[in-house]
Amino acid sequence: MQKAQIELESDNVKLRDEIRGMKVSSEVERQRCLRGNILLCGLPTNVDLDPKSAVGVDGHTTKFYKTCAQELAPQLSAMINDSMRLGRVPEQLKACRVTPIYKGGDKLSLANYRPISVLPVMAKILEGVVAQQMTDFIQRNGILSNCQRPVIWVL
Repeated sequence: MQKAQIELESDNVKLRDEIRGMKVSSEVERQRCLRGNILLCGLPTNVDLDPKSAVGVDGHTTKFYKTCAQELAPQLSAMINDSMRLGRVPEQLKACRVTPIYKGGDKLSLANYRPISVLPVMAKILEGVVAQQMTDFIQRNGILSNCQRPVIWVL
């Protein structure tokens, strides 16, 4: 075996042992992952809000959120904090419009279509805040091994 593969297997064993040693997540542990209340001054910078993206089922465009970011910040902050405190995503943010996009081949075969889901912009904003919270927590607590560090950029 190569040295890198042995190190990777060793890291995987350590991670597996750590996971087995963890208790079921409690409310206290979930809250420990969070940094307290979120207070937005504008839109999160890690959220890609393409102005050309389609309008979600809520009828709000990315341009609306970008234009009114400062005015909406207190309400967005409250909604995000409530969602994170309760551990739930509001039902309105789960609704999406799914459009089948033809890939090629037999148009009568469902296998030749791929679904595109258009989510509400607010769902993307919430996702960005949660992703940043998780990334910060993972980095702060050294949860990932060196072999797994590239994964953090995906979050």
